[in-house]
Amino acid sequence: MDVTPLIRADSKIIQSYKGGVFKVSNEIYERSIIVMVDRVIEWAPSTPPQLLDFAVLEPFKDRIHVFLFGTGDKQFMLSPALRQQIKNTYGFVVDTMDNGAACRTYNVLMAEGRLVAVGLLR
Repeated sequence: MDVTPLIRADSKIIQSYKGGVFKVSNEIYERSIIVMVDRVIEWAPSTPPQLLDFAVLEPFKDRIHVFLFGTGDKQFMLSPALRQQIKNTYGFVVDTMDNGAACRTYNVLMAEGRLVAVGLLR
């Protein structure tokens, strides 16, 4: 039985990442990015991230249920207060993980047709 997921040809899939360089659908990005099923947005969030860093997603908030936040090589957590502000303001849940887990999780959820986006820190 073939269990290969059917992915639309125009979907953005993360092919690789290493040392802050991301390959998404045959394009190379050497900056922090947000990946959605149909687009890649270059992103420069604050350190530490703030509510306004997520404003770039305002036009797409109805197309995102889960935002995966890839924090680089090591995971750090967003404060519960910021996560709640993001949910209240933009309507999606933020799940924080390192870049490897974020890339893998995004690819699986996107292939399942879920409303997902991922932000990856360089």
